[in-house]
Amino acid sequence: MIEEIWIITSWGIPLFYLEVGKDQTQLPDENLDKSTLLGGFWSAINVFVKNIGADAINSVQFGAFQFVIKKSLHNLLFIAKTPLKMKDKKVKEVLDKIVKSFCERFPTAEENVDGNTDQFLPFLDVANKIILDTYATNFQNGLSAI
Repeated sequence: MIEEIWIITSWGIPLFYLEVGKDQTQLPDENLDKSTLLGGFWSAINVFVKNIGADAINSVQFGAFQFVIKKSLHNLLFIAKTPLKMKDKKVKEVLDKIVKSFCERFPTAEENVDGNTDQFLPFLDVANKIILDTYATNFQNGLSAI
């Protein structure tokens, strides 16, 4: 199952972070530091990929985890952290739903960031629901290792 989601601007500013299934109000402050570091990292990777002539990076593996990346039409990076055993196709399906929903709710997110990301907090429940509903549906249909 997807464990974490980040939404990051093309220049590395984290707009949104979700630890799936957790009460976000109880998360420690170091998650902001983690999101900021990861924002810079993914932004740098994105620039590197463009500089070597590739269109985009789709996923990266680190140890027991993979990070699946989806870029929106608005140049936002949507990143999902999952265990390696998860199928990329299912993660991309969930990310597509999250990208669509986020971009419909916040069509000018990248242009209107002033450092305050509280405007994106209502999306926590939406993203959690998309993820949990997708996995619940697949579980009910008898699919495994998604």
